[in-house]
Amino acid sequence: MENPSKTQCIAPPQQLINFHNVVGGEISEDYGLFKLVFNSDFGCGKITCAQLSRGISVLDIEVLLTKDLRFRLGTPDAHLFHFIYCLEGTAHFKSNHDDKYQKIEELKSAYYHVIIIQKTK
Repeated sequence: MENPSKTQCIAPPQQLINFHNVVGGEISEDYGLFKLVFNSDFGCGKITCAQLSRGISVLDIEVLLTKDLRFRLGTPDAHLFHFIYCLEGTAHFKSNHDDKYQKIEELKSAYYHVIIIQKTK
């Protein structure tokens, strides 16, 4: 008998697929919660994505990187807010209106469209 917790009919969120295309690994799903686990040249870790109601989604990124990773949140034509909270480590962001990256201080939030997660020192 198949595991009833696996819905299998829900496609992974595009943002998680975009991460997968860069860092590799395996995407799994359990009760609508998607998880990408990877161990590659970029480093290792997991990225979990929960799709909530009204188009709200949550990304939990727990990674140790060997290279800087730059990625865009959402799509360039979407008018979305992304709220980011850095618990530990180093992350930078820039908006569509500014070419300069700004550091996200630990335990402080920011909102933006492009993020860089720096490799582990």
